[in-house]
Amino acid sequence: SMYRGSISNGSLLSGFLNVDVRGRIVYVTIDVINGTSKLDAQSYAVKALEKFDEKTLGYYDIQFIITCDKEVVNEGEKAVYPIEGAKKRTSNQVVWTNN
Repeated sequence: SMYRGSISNGSLLSGFLNVDVRGRIVYVTIDVINGTSKLDAQSYAVKALEKFDEKTLGYYDIQFIITCDKEVVNEGEKAVYPIEGAKKRTSNQVVWTNN
């Protein structure tokens, strides 16, 4: 694992961030606490990109997996997590899968 640690960004993150490199893909897994909105979770992922230098971002595709280990789903509601996103090395944009 290239980088493992926490992103200090208030109390919404459970503080878990794991980065795993396989080939030309960097897998970033972030775990958030229950009640974190999808939008906030996605913004944490985008913020995590700041941890990488330009050379790295230009060489690797980045794959995001945002989980909520302690997610509580109320009856009749759909789970928000996991959320997946990807950033191609040729793009500055993170594309999120619909869920």
